[in-house]
Amino acid sequence: MWALILVLASVLASLTLGAGTTPKEVEPSFAGARALIDEKIADGSVPSVCVAVARGGEVVWEEAFGWADVERGARATTHTSYLLASVSKPMTATAVMTLVERGRIDLDTPLQQYMDDTQLSSPGGYADDVTVRHVLNHTSGLPLHFNYFYADENRELPPIEETIRRYGVLIEPPGRTFRYANLGYGVLGHVVASVSGMEFADYVRDEVFVPLGMNDACVGPPPEPHGVAVRYDDRGTALPSVQVDTPGAAMVYGSAHDLIRFGMFHLKDHLGDQTAVLSDRSLDAMHWSSDPRAAYDTDLYGLGWFFKEDDSGCRVLWHEGGMSGTRTMLKLLPDHDIAVAIVMNILDGDTCNAIADSILGELVPDYAEMRAKGECGPSNEFTSYEPSDEFTGIWRGSIHTHEGEVPVYMAFQSDGDIHVLTEPYFETSQALPGQDLWDVVLNNVGVMGNRIYGWANIAIPTSDTSPYPYVVVIDVVRRGRTLSGSVTAVATADRMYYALSSYASLEKD
Repeated sequence: MWALILVLASVLASLTLGAGTTPKEVEPSFAGARALIDEKIADGSVPSVCVAVARGGEVVWEEAFGWADVERGARATTHTSYLLASVSKPMTATAVMTLVERGRIDLDTPLQQYMDDTQLSSPGGYADDVTVRHVLNHTSGLPLHFNYFYADENRELPPIEETIRRYGVLIEPPGRTFRYANLGYGVLGHVVASVSGMEFADYVRDEVFVPLGMNDACVGPPPEPHGVAVRYDDRGTALPSVQVDTPGAAMVYGSAHDLIRFGMFHLKDHLGDQTAVLSDRSLDAMHWSSDPRAAYDTDLYGLGWFFKEDDSGCRVLWHEGGMSGTRTMLKLLPDHDIAVAIVMNILDGDTCNAIADSILGELVPDYAEMRAKGECGPSNEFTSYEPSDEFTGIWRGSIHTHEGEVPVYMAFQSDGDIHVLTEPYFETSQALPGQDLWDVVLNNVGVMGNRIYGWANIAIPTSDTSPYPYVVVIDVVRRGRTLSGSVTAVATADRMYYALSSYASLEKD
């Protein structure tokens, strides 16, 4: 009897204790991410990785692994600056929004009003319809563009004004389609400079980086002797310093420490040593304001941020960056108040994503399951092309380059093949060749509605495309008996050099 009473008393005591206490939260070890990073550093496939993780307004992990400079034996630190590539975009967007809050820029005012004599152009006559918001959303109608200039080559970096003159050509009306446009963010940097009266790099430093305590960040190569990670290709060869013709899109340098502070600010974690450069209301607008009219071929894009919002409790806000010798990521889970920043000095997206997934899988137990279901990952709405009467036939037109017109012909065959010719191929025939003579085929063709996408070995003979071999990516939309859109020369050399787009229009015979 007494034994039974003692057992019951013990049970009651344990229940009472359990009701009145909260188990201590287990601190994350990030063992999986550490093991992955250690493996990559040890086998030499990744020179360095720097990681910073914040939860609930506090940094819970900040660590550097490997070598910022392999040849000199310089170890990476969490304050080593890396070229952030496209993670520059949310920073440029933040700079734009500071001018919006000050009444200097209106998001829905035509962009051209904030530009000087350098203006966008449009064969369709809708350049004046593009707003600042369209450019921030990547729905302006500007096409694919990047142009890298390495220190060991003799190509001369053009001013942003010249890049806009040559390639600032809208290929469709604004608000219709999401097209990731580096040039748009180059234009936004130009607008920030024009409106503020300051150099773009100076404005971002003074109005974004310094107030947020991002002390390692700057636009353009950091001044010596600032510690900058050497960039490496996938063979372990050091790459020379690089510049781009759209600094607002991809030329911010910064550390993992900078990135996590920027991420915490966008999570509205008001740190005591930060000065808020934007209101919470403006942050909300940046994070969730996509263009409701646009057809997206990927996840939604706000004002400088990709985002995905679903009913499974996994709201994700992020941006990634990558170019020869660098891979970066900043990912936010607002509902969990979590930020993850990763910087690497090699272009290795698989490793970067795996590290992020491991970290988030530990912090959010059901994240891995949702990720596996595709609820937190990117989507792609392109499908395989099937021949149809609307496309089948001969289409004739021109590629409108900044150096003149290039005739182009496309033949959509009933068997599904799509053949393409440009002017340099016409010299072998007095007339348009028959389909049996066409040996240039559009490859990897995808379709989304009336939009056709693929690549071909054709020529766009301009001085900008001449230095390196390239293929041409064709991205056109059918409207009745008209095809129009972009043709983009994408260099195929070992390094990433350029993707240079021109407007194309064709009519069906």
